[in-house]
Amino acid sequence: MTNVVATCAFGVNGNAIKNPESEFRRMGRNMIEPNYWKNVKITIILLVPWIADLFNLRFITRTVEDFFRRLVKEVVMYREQNKVTRADYLQYLINLKNKELDGDSINDHDFTPQKTSK
Repeated sequence: MTNVVATCAFGVNGNAIKNPESEFRRMGRNMIEPNYWKNVKITIILLVPWIADLFNLRFITRTVEDFFRRLVKEVVMYREQNKVTRADYLQYLINLKNKELDGDSINDHDFTPQKTSK
């Protein structure tokens, strides 16, 4: 499963089959494995957000966030510098960033909620 997420979402090899303790797998597990403290934090964040703000509670740890931010930044930089494209979610986001979706230009209006009349 780790390799599927790594490949489909980020276009990288998670190495989870060869190395069950690969960094990608460790960070992914850290993010999604439930434990008591995570459940308490999520409950507070969702039900009492002002307390979450007061104690600066987060869904994921700074280490995990930094890992995935660095991963995305490195992959995007590599693809743009080497003109590499892949059929994955990250490429979709790169195209969106570069306004190259189906030949249409994208503006801020495309990302704002639209009011519908009843």
